[in-house]
Amino acid sequence: MNCYFRQSWVDQRLAFEDLELDVLSLSVSTLERIWKPDTFFFNGRRSRLHKITTPNKFVRLYRTGKVLYSARMTIQANCPMNLQDFPMDTQRCPLHFGSFGYTEHDVLYRWTESRREVTISQDLELSQFDLIRTPAGERTDHNTRGNFSQLWVSFHLRRHMGNFMIQVYGPSVLLVVLSWVSFWLNREATADRISLGVTTVLTMTFLGLEARTDLPKVPYSTALDLFLWIAYGFIFASIVQVSLFAVGKNNKLPVVCALCNRVKICLPTCDRMLRGFICICRCK
Repeated sequence: MNCYFRQSWVDQRLAFEDLELDVLSLSVSTLERIWKPDTFFFNGRRSRLHKITTPNKFVRLYRTGKVLYSARMTIQANCPMNLQDFPMDTQRCPLHFGSFGYTEHDVLYRWTESRREVTISQDLELSQFDLIRTPAGERTDHNTRGNFSQLWVSFHLRRHMGNFMIQVYGPSVLLVVLSWVSFWLNREATADRISLGVTTVLTMTFLGLEARTDLPKVPYSTALDLFLWIAYGFIFASIVQVSLFAVGKNNKLPVVCALCNRVKICLPTCDRMLRGFICICRCK
């Protein structure tokens, strides 16, 4: 995440009244000679300041001793995700920051009341998510070193469905419909029906494995897994139906002929007429 991280605090020792200016723009090197909060990100992994072509930060000093410090930085933070509803999920990624060494008796962190806590750029576009909300607040972290004042902001991200509709859901539905074509083929074309079923099963297996390539290895099933298993079940059921029909076709069944009352061996595919409730066969 790229952002402009702005902090302000009041240091009475830096107040000035003799000058006519209300605001002084100071050099960045001034930060090394004045007090500044040791802010860090609690759940950050890697963060860096931008230094091209010069360090992207500025310092302004107001008449009352207020110091405004702004820096452009890139922040990488941990975001625990619950993927049970994937890909129809909404993720909440928090960002916690506060003082590393000063307790709340020394430094208190508060959001600026006159401005929004987080301002989102109007041209922000994410490839996989929509940013729908950015709630923020304050909290106190209690640990063995003392109580530390913190600020937090949560980024609510809703995943895009378009990519999965095109690459997973649409092809899966078409494969299921394609497996039903075997029901309309000629009963004697057993090899063609079996080949069609096996092809759809293999394609569905490849599609399911490809859909989970970019997913983390979670120990539970997602909504996408459930959909793929249901589609796989429909395709597998069509193959089972074709296989059972082929087995029944090749088996000879004993029946009682309604004309001579003798037990004959008949084929299930022989000609049949229904007279009342008696099946009369042309016996072999």
